[in-house]
Amino acid sequence: MSSTLKMPRPPNTFPSGNKLLQKKWDQRAYRLHVQKMRSMKAGLDNKEPHSYLHLQLRLKKIQAEEERQATIEHENRILLAKLTQILRSHGITDNWNIEHESKSLNRPHMERKLHKIEQENQELMRRLGKVSSTYKTDKWEDDYVLHQYYMQMKANETKDYELYATREDIYETDEEDAKESGSEDSHNEEEETETGSEQKKTKPKPPLRKQTSRFPLLGPQRVKEEKKKKREEAITKGQQYDEKGDAAVLFKATKGMGNAPSAVTKALARRKYKQRQGTRSRFELQYELDLMEELKGKLGDAWNEMLNALLLEREEYDAMCINHALLGIGSMEATLIEILCTRNNAALSAIKTAYSERYDKNLADDIKSSIPDSGFQGLLLALVKGIRDEGGAVDQSQAQDDAKELVAADEDRWDTGKGKFSEILTDYSFAQIRTVLEEYAKLSGKTLIDVLMDEFEGQIQDAMLALIKCIANCPGFLTSRIRESLTGSGDGATLIRIIITRSEVDLPQIKKIYKKRYSHTLEEDLESKCKEKYKKSLVEAVKFSGFTPKKAEQQHEMKKPGTVKMKPPIRYRRLRRPPVKNPRAVVAADNPLVKALKEKEGKDGHKPKSAQKSVRKDDATNTRDTSETGSLSYKEE
Repeated sequence: MSSTLKMPRPPNTFPSGNKLLQKKWDQRAYRLHVQKMRSMKAGLDNKEPHSYLHLQLRLKKIQAEEERQATIEHENRILLAKLTQILRSHGITDNWNIEHESKSLNRPHMERKLHKIEQENQELMRRLGKVSSTYKTDKWEDDYVLHQYYMQMKANETKDYELYATREDIYETDEEDAKESGSEDSHNEEEETETGSEQKKTKPKPPLRKQTSRFPLLGPQRVKEEKKKKREEAITKGQQYDEKGDAAVLFKATKGMGNAPSAVTKALARRKYKQRQGTRSRFELQYELDLMEELKGKLGDAWNEMLNALLLEREEYDAMCINHALLGIGSMEATLIEILCTRNNAALSAIKTAYSERYDKNLADDIKSSIPDSGFQGLLLALVKGIRDEGGAVDQSQAQDDAKELVAADEDRWDTGKGKFSEILTDYSFAQIRTVLEEYAKLSGKTLIDVLMDEFEGQIQDAMLALIKCIANCPGFLTSRIRESLTGSGDGATLIRIIITRSEVDLPQIKKIYKKRYSHTLEEDLESKCKEKYKKSLVEAVKFSGFTPKKAEQQHEMKKPGTVKMKPPIRYRRLRRPPVKNPRAVVAADNPLVKALKEKEGKDGHKPKSAQKSVRKDDATNTRDTSETGSLSYKEE
């Protein structure tokens, strides 16, 4: 302690006789001082207070609770005893006389009165059901639109002055006015080279036609136009893509905080392929969950095919559809031809890679093991190779030579595994294949369909018919496939696959062909014929296919439905003086003034400015009148 603490020394003390003894005494005094400080007790008691047993156990509260429970139990026993007594003895009041019938002399009259009231109520309900609303809101809207039209017509009328204008004078811009003023100044500075030149006569112009505005739509036409604009606005609003917002909507739906089918329709069915993939990536990154598994667990097995088409990548989904077709799920021939004939070489290569990764086997090997028909098998293998010419040009002479070679071949001419036909299927473009078959039909004297029906049989026949239909008119072929799925001969997977995969390709053309063939829109038939739970999502996908939203600035300027779109008022040129009867004033040659001017011109070599004529160039509209500037035309005799 003495080594760490510095010992205090009293000031102003006498020097000690022995410093060693003095140091020893000082250290001893300091140790005593430290011991006293450590043994010093505080004057305030700041220790934890003493705990008493009656504050911890609270026996009074326990006793009160036991008494309350005993009272409740006693009252329950009394109530149970009373109920038991009531059940054992049927009660004091006799209310079991069911056969008792009240007797009243006024009963028949009351029954007749009740029957009459019931008849009157039924008649009143019948009359109320036939009465229509007296407030005709459509007529009010038509009157308002017509009133706005008349008001704008009145505001655009020209008042208080007459116009001398021609057809070409209408809609003259400020730039043309400025150009005209500049050209007039330049024309005033030009000099006339010959004194006796005559102005060109202009052809008489037709009178000015009265400009009228288009009459507004009224009645059912106006209502139809309003519905169309509302539908376009709704589609435009739905097209606005928010990756984070769509992911949040789907997350709430999977956790029971929203309607899952509506969320799928809003966040997936109305979106494009890249937007759906972005939403899926955002969902998995933000919530660390698999969107596909979450939605399938929430919606059930009925939505599996729809979710696969919406969320899987294109090549993976095509590989899955091909695998299902090879396993015999659905129509094999048409499905395989539809997928393989509508994909280019790059897509086929991606499909083969995805098939190998998903099923751990090669697509070509799977086709060989699943298709027993050698002709159909060879056709699929030729289509899967993905090395065909993708150009659209058709070589007619080459097609004729190939057709002749097929005609000259033996019975194995249609062998899809080897020979000329195999080469055609593998290397030629689809347009060239169709041309070759048409040339073959001409040489054989039959139609193309008859040739296919005669030369092929079995699966290869169905596949070749589907191939020709797909090559000739791909949207028409897909339209037929959709119709088959809706009428029951097809399956729901085909309907989903065509609508989702072709929504950004040729679904608008398919919709037009469908309406032309069957007199109904595709949306209407989906609403009436499709009975699946995902019907609304398919309808929305069809509505949003091929729609291009308007620009934002145009959306803000869109008028409300029913308003009249008026043309701007007509702008006319400035008023001009009417033409005089004799615009060409001629002065005699023996006039002294004329002679003086000619003499001066001969001396100076040029005409004086007083004799200059302002000539306006012929600009295919009007020839300037000299009477407007006051200058005269001189005629030399």
